[in-house]
Amino acid sequence: MLRVGMFVRTSYGSGPYEITHILRDCTCPECLDTIEMNDPPPTKPHIHLTCIKPGSSGRSKFWLGGYDEETLESVWTKYTTPESCIPYDRLYVVSPREIFKQALLFEEA
Repeated sequence: MLRVGMFVRTSYGSGPYEITHILRDCTCPECLDTIEMNDPPPTKPHIHLTCIKPGSSGRSKFWLGGYDEETLESVWTKYTTPESCIPYDRLYVVSPREIFKQALLFEEA
């Protein structure tokens, strides 16, 4: 289970991010369904995260939404099917040690 203060990155290369808030048990519809349908169906329960970049002042926030908290895969998979060869969007937990190692690499550059 994710907790405030943990670090995550996405399967599409963004992050790492530090979690500052977690909204659980949301069933909001897929984003494109809200545009294309008058009464979009709910999706299975998922989480939305509010995050900041590690070590930042926290003034810039990032939002990651629509993830199953058990699998960390997106529940919004309607437009990322295996047939389209796009892998499912997912989150990866990043250890504080990995964050520290990345910071050292940037200092040396």
